Amino acid sequence: MLIHNEGVELAAPAVLFVDTVTAKVLAELVPQLEYAYQQINLFRNWYEPNKIKDKTWNLLIAESKLINWIYNTETSSINKIQNFRNTIENHEQCILNYHLNYKTNANS
Repeated sequence: MLIHNEGVELAAPAVLFVDTVTAKVLAELVPQLEYAYQQINLFRNWYEPNKIKDKTWNLLIAESKLINWIYNTETSSINKIQNFRNTIENHEQCILNYHLNYKTNANS
C-alpha cells in the first residue's frame, strides 16, 4: 500500500515489523499511516479464514461487519483506502460468497 502525505509517498510492505517506539514515531510523523494501518487490519481481521469455522460467524454477521467497515472508510482522505473500499464495495457479494463458502462464480 502506498500512503500519500503532502507529496511524499511512503511504501508500506505487506508485513511490517517495527517496535512500539518506532510505530509511535511514525504515527506522529504521518498520522494517515496509522489510520491506514488500522483500517487494513480491521479488514484483515474480518477476512480471517478461521472465523468461518466458528458456528456463530454466519452470512448476516459477516455482511454487517463488512458493511460497517465500508461505512467507516467512506470519509478516508487516503486515496488508496478509497480505491480499496470501492473495490470491496463493488464486489461485496462475490467476496462474501468466497469468504463464507470458498466458492467463486467462475465455471472451470
